[in-house]
Amino acid sequence: MFFGREDLLEQLSSLWNKRVSSLVTCRGRRRIGKSTLIEQFASRSKARFLKIEGVRPERKTTSYDELVAFAKQLSDQCGCERTPPLDWGDAFRRLDREIRSEQKTVVLLDEVSWLAHLADSFPSDLKIAWDNLLKKHDRLILVLCGSVSSWIRDRRYRIRDNYTRFYLKCIEPVKDVIDDGSFAFVSLDQFDGWNVDMGLAFENLIVNNYRELLPYLHLDRVLIMSASPYCRPPAPKTGGEGVQVDLLLQTRQSVCVVEIKRRRHIGREVVAEMAEKCRRIARPNDMSLKTALVYDGELAPSVEADGYFDAIVPAERLLGR
Repeated sequence: MFFGREDLLEQLSSLWNKRVSSLVTCRGRRRIGKSTLIEQFASRSKARFLKIEGVRPERKTTSYDELVAFAKQLSDQCGCERTPPLDWGDAFRRLDREIRSEQKTVVLLDEVSWLAHLADSFPSDLKIAWDNLLKKHDRLILVLCGSVSSWIRDRRYRIRDNYTRFYLKCIEPVKDVIDDGSFAFVSLDQFDGWNVDMGLAFENLIVNNYRELLPYLHLDRVLIMSASPYCRPPAPKTGGEGVQVDLLLQTRQSVCVVEIKRRRHIGREVVAEMAEKCRRIARPNDMSLKTALVYDGELAPSVEADGYFDAIVPAERLLGR
């Protein structure tokens, strides 16, 4: 018997009204019914439900143990092979093959921090699988569920809708005060981190309209294999360096690293920052590298005079302001 949480179930159910897939995070301490909530949601939606639960970390637990458990759970529910995947990228590709595009499907990755705790590549493997495979299933809702909220918070996907970001950052924390009429609005500057949020909103605006940028990079007549922000976390166990790119464009023969800046003054340090990012990006030797800067603000003349960037595009030109 399931009681309560009707507001949460209603929020989840509204996702079916979208014409695209959804990725949801469900956070909270253990044993409060997070998994049961998602199961109930799938049941009420008459959706196919697939659940993969991480193995509780013990002293002898390995990443291979997590992959074995993944394969067994998926096989038990779908009848697919039980052979352990080679890695998490292989695991997510196997999951993708078991999703039927025409059928409502809820996939729950439960205790996701356990699944990932020994695999530094898990976040990037999941992102690649979501961007290139899973999100193409329009009737799919993928839920990341965990009691270690910091893991989900630090690795969740960047929200691309700027109003949603503004609501979650600025409105939701003071919603109760607004609702009872006690909130006195003076200026947007009164919101903590407003300038940072505006910078992220500007990045989202450029990323969401990246096709407008292609002619400036001479890529408008080229097949774009992928176009999205890129983040590879550091790998302390192997000494691997992390890297974060605002927009990474990839064709069959080239990679273009795009830096997106919104500052009052943009100095020559942006060249050093980009050079370091390019150094950390691994790519095949036969794949060329391009660099681009999209900016809003005052650009120091030395940046353009340096000749480092293949393209420098002011936002007002790109967006036709």
